[in-house]
Amino acid sequence: MRLTYLALALCLVSVASAAGESADLRREKLRNLPVTVYPDFYVGESPFVKQLNDLTRPGDAVVVSHLDALKGSFRVADVGLKQADVWVHVANDTLISERQRNLAGAKAVVFVPGRYHDGVRREAQMMREDTQHLGIPLVVGLEYPDTRVLAHVGEIARYGDVITVYARSELSSGRVAFREYVERVVRAAKEANPNIKVEVAVAAARTREATLAVYGALLDSADLADRVAIYCNDTPEAATSLAELMHALRDPAAPTA
Repeated sequence: MRLTYLALALCLVSVASAAGESADLRREKLRNLPVTVYPDFYVGESPFVKQLNDLTRPGDAVVVSHLDALKGSFRVADVGLKQADVWVHVANDTLISERQRNLAGAKAVVFVPGRYHDGVRREAQMMREDTQHLGIPLVVGLEYPDTRVLAHVGEIARYGDVITVYARSELSSGRVAFREYVERVVRAAKEANPNIKVEVAVAAARTREATLAVYGALLDSADLADRVAIYCNDTPEAATSLAELMHALRDPAAPTA
């Protein structure tokens, strides 16, 4: 599949001006960053896993929900990923302690609560202890409305190895707003935990024009990121956008998929 429109449009992205690095340097950094894919469905029972095997490389990750991963019969190897790691999104600490067998082979646990509440900090602390016992990193994050309170960001970042930063609504306000939002969250996270790594997350888009804007947002924030993430569903539009984003991230000048 030729990506002529996207390849041509990406040339225009070189005018992006974030944070003191040239566009070429930021593109080069993006080219080398690992990518995490957050599907809103179980890839192990979907033809989507073939696409992921074609797109991903060692160091990349695919997130599996605890709704699938903590079933009695689940095994990480059954997901079918050939290169990417499996991360498991877990809703609370109890699930880790009760279902450690299901997590065997997982390379990280993700804790992004659906909403902030008084017990989130304690849950994050307990998950930190459990993941350290398992010898795997803890990826933490908050839903967009909760990140408006930067103290909440610091509370959860304190216990994470990686913080994932995602704000679809900020991206809809433009790339400048997205960059400013990411900077605020990263600053709050690093004040609480200077060693935390940063994952800058976006969503697969419905059109190529929107996909270009998503790539531009990642380019603008590349200097802040240790890895990038893409949320997606199982629609044809999302699959196409994911492929275009992955090819652009790996080699922005590539004219073919």
